[in-house]
Amino acid sequence: MKKYFILGFLLVGFVLSPYLVNAGYSPVHSNAAQGFNFLRRVFSPIVFREVDSLNNVLVSEIMAGKSDNASYEFVELYNPTSELIDLTGWSVKKKSSTGVESTLVSESRLNGKIIPANKHFLLARENWYDGPVVADVLWASSNSLAYENNSVVIYNADDELMEEIAWTEIPADKSYKRISLNNILFRVANNPKPQNSQ
Repeated sequence: MKKYFILGFLLVGFVLSPYLVNAGYSPVHSNAAQGFNFLRRVFSPIVFREVDSLNNVLVSEIMAGKSDNASYEFVELYNPTSELIDLTGWSVKKKSSTGVESTLVSESRLNGKIIPANKHFLLARENWYDGPVVADVLWASSNSLAYENNSVVIYNADDELMEEIAWTEIPADKSYKRISLNNILFRVANNPKPQNSQ
């Protein structure tokens, strides 16, 4: 019985996968247990996560550039909890397609910063981001995101993984936007709307 349930589960995923992708949906990648890695590769719309998203900082929107300014970049965070979150000691990294991590937002730039309860928090690239909403924190202009095959990874002060979001492509002038706090799906949004903590 268990064997047929698993086969049926994978079959549903195989049938629905192209429709979800064509509709602009893509999975959130996370640092899930090794036992889930095979299923994640075979059945991409299913999301496996280790952290409880409703009790942690979330990535809510990412933009990797505009057609007239490829360095116009931001990462929008969201605090879904009823208490403020102190970002002292936290760090935000980017991960390449080969799995190599490097600094995006250094720990020193987040020290003393607070995300109020149920509020957004805007990170943006220094000297290049000139959006209508003021960034809460600017990251070094020498650090950049890629349009394709990149990830944003967030670690707390104890160096524990809080969130990892990966994408295949974020087209210029568009953003990668979370559509559910239940950590299931992101979509490519035609009209990026960054929000800060104010």
